[in-house]
Amino acid sequence: MELLIKKLLDFIMILAGCLVAMLGGIDDLMKLLFVMMVIDVIAGVCIGVSKNKFSIRALFVGGLKKCLELGVIIIAFMADRAFGTEIWRMGAMVYYVGYEGISVTGNLGLLGVPLPKKLVKLFANMREDENKVKE
Repeated sequence: MELLIKKLLDFIMILAGCLVAMLGGIDDLMKLLFVMMVIDVIAGVCIGVSKNKFSIRALFVGGLKKCLELGVIIIAFMADRAFGTEIWRMGAMVYYVGYEGISVTGNLGLLGVPLPKKLVKLFANMREDENKVKE
């Protein structure tokens, strides 16, 4: 049984290593994105529980969206490699950090968590810019 668990853990670590390689490594911006994604999920669960509207389905769909965001970063990294640039991955990560920041500040605000005004303003400006692009 211990051998099976060890082999399973080895397999998981190999998959994690492959994912990190496909994402282009783990730099500070990627760490920031991961932290924001985790905080966003935790805040979303807290909101659902506090309003008696928690849904495993919503959690699953939200998790899938986050996986797709990482998929876009993988595509951007591959584009960088193909074109010999370093702009696509960076641009995708900055976009998703902003996107997650808007979501995190909104969720934490709904939970009544006090936030620094400059941080709220930064992400509010990003939200306004995003809405202008959609129009």
